[in-house]
Amino acid sequence: MDDIKLLPSAMTPLATEEGALRRIGPYLPVLDACRLCPARCCRLTVRCSVADVVRFCHVLQLPWQAGFRIIPGDSPESIPVTTGEGTTNVDFALRQKSNGDCANLVEHAGYWRCGSYAARPSPCRLYPVSYDAPTRAGGTPYVQCPVPWPITPSAELRLKEDIQMSIDGWALHQSLRQAWIDAGGGDQAAMVQFILTRARDALSLDAPDLLAQGSPDARLFAAMKDARVIRR
Repeated sequence: MDDIKLLPSAMTPLATEEGALRRIGPYLPVLDACRLCPARCCRLTVRCSVADVVRFCHVLQLPWQAGFRIIPGDSPESIPVTTGEGTTNVDFALRQKSNGDCANLVEHAGYWRCGSYAARPSPCRLYPVSYDAPTRAGGTPYVQCPVPWPITPSAELRLKEDIQMSIDGWALHQSLRQAWIDAGGGDQAAMVQFILTRARDALSLDAPDLLAQGSPDARLFAAMKDARVIRR
C-alpha cells in the first residue's frame, strides 16, 4: 500500500491524532467531524462495484435489491445489457428514497446516521478523501462536509486499507464485466445473476439471499409455509 498516495485538501487536511494541523492550512480540523454533519454525502448517488454489492449482502444477509438498484451508466466500468430497444450501459448504485436520501440513512433526534455502517460500500468508506495509485485514482471534486475532515495517522492507515480493497473490488468488477461481454451478454436479469454469483464466488463470501426475489413479507410467508407453521 506504499504506492497509494492520499491527496489532502483544505477540507481534508493532514492532522495529528489530537487534531492539530500537520501542514499549514486555512481551516482547523474537527475530530470525528461526521458526528456533527447532517449527512450531506448521504444524499449523493453512490455507484458501486459488484464487490461492494456482494460484501453488503454478505454483512447484512440481504438480497441485492434490498440495498441497491440499477441505474443508467456512462463510464468505462458500466455494464452493457440488452433491452427491447437495443443495448444500454448500467451501474449498480445504493438505493435512494424519493427525496434523494440514501435508503440506509436514519435520523436520531436530529442527528443523521448510516443504518448499515458496517456494510457501507467503498465510496462511502473513502468519502471525502481523494487519492492516487498506480492503477486507479479516486475522490470527489467537491467536498460537501461542513467542517474540515482531518486525515490523522490512524485514519491514513485505515483509508489506505479501504482504498486497496476498493481497487481490488473494481479490478474484479472489470474482469467480470469483460467476462459478461465475452459470454455474449444479455438482459439485466441475466447480467445480475451472471456477475453477482461470480463475484460472490471470487470473494468466497457467504451471501445466501443474494439473488432472493420477493418482498420481505412474501419471503417470510413462504418460509412459514415451508416450515408448516401455517397451512394455506
